[in-house]
Amino acid sequence: MKRCLIQENQRQRNRYYHNKRSDFMIVKERGVPIKVVKLEALLRRLPANHGKRPLIEEELAIARAGFRGEQSIDYYLQLLPHPQNFFFHDLRLAVRDQFFQIDTLLAVPGYMLIIELKNIAGTILFEDQFQQMIRILDGKEERFPNPLLQTSRQKMLLQEWLAQHKLPKTEIDSVTVFTHNKTIIKSSSKDPRLSQKVIHIEQLPHFIMQMNQQQSTDTLMKKSQRQITSLLIKHHTPLELDILQRFQINEKELIKGILCPQCTALPMVRKRRKWHCPACLTYSRDAHLNALQDYYLLLRPTITNQQLRGFLQISCGQLAYYLLRSMNLASQGTNKGKIYTLNFNS
Repeated sequence: MKRCLIQENQRQRNRYYHNKRSDFMIVKERGVPIKVVKLEALLRRLPANHGKRPLIEEELAIARAGFRGEQSIDYYLQLLPHPQNFFFHDLRLAVRDQFFQIDTLLAVPGYMLIIELKNIAGTILFEDQFQQMIRILDGKEERFPNPLLQTSRQKMLLQEWLAQHKLPKTEIDSVTVFTHNKTIIKSSSKDPRLSQKVIHIEQLPHFIMQMNQQQSTDTLMKKSQRQITSLLIKHHTPLELDILQRFQINEKELIKGILCPQCTALPMVRKRRKWHCPACLTYSRDAHLNALQDYYLLLRPTITNQQLRGFLQISCGQLAYYLLRSMNLASQGTNKGKIYTLNFNS
């Protein structure tokens, strides 16, 4: 496991990135979804014969495919020539105690575009009578949530969010973008407006350039865009996902111990201030940090000396104290009641 993954996601969250090839601004970048990170950690910590592994592996494959589809948009954004395209990836905002998420949001003065990304193979049929999206693949039909209804809801909630924060009313549009290069899109109706709501990813740059013609050149609108940008970043709320609860897995079912970063065997044993793998003879100074990140992802953000010994499968309280102290963690309490707060976000 790459321990830097969570730190990198955190660094990306509020970083402004200016692309010099084509004047656009990614205000909030896309990190590896926390769902992917937690599913990977869960699979590392489940026995090979665990009954729920196939279900978890299937969900991880779907999540990874979705992320690859989301990443594919970045190439096409580089083709845009307009200097005032501000992009926000993976936004999660709250309205009336409920959250809504937007794959990618484009903001220009006086105008916003919600971009919903779908990485689905096969033939996609938009069935008008019952407002369904049907995927046909290998002769099998499967109904998926209709992204047109989804983006309509996102548009309504985003407009409400702007009003909630006393921001000027802004025109909001939406488009569903299919990122799989072999997807075929069909419709049961002859409504030409569908082609303005559902497109292939290679159409996206031209689509956005057409939308840019709607933007305002008004100075107040440009000032408003800066205000909106600041508030979107401030109020973005990352998803909190209890992955064990989702799959009804008990903490006792998890594999404990320090996994070898080279061959994933366990347990690694402590020798001369290093962790030693008996299987492949690898040595590591900090393999315990990977194990503690798994603990953080799967269980809780706080840990005691006793909990650390239990998860790392070490018997020495003094070694546990040394490992905790070396991480410079915030803590509260004293002696055996001392609770440390793990921090893999900086």
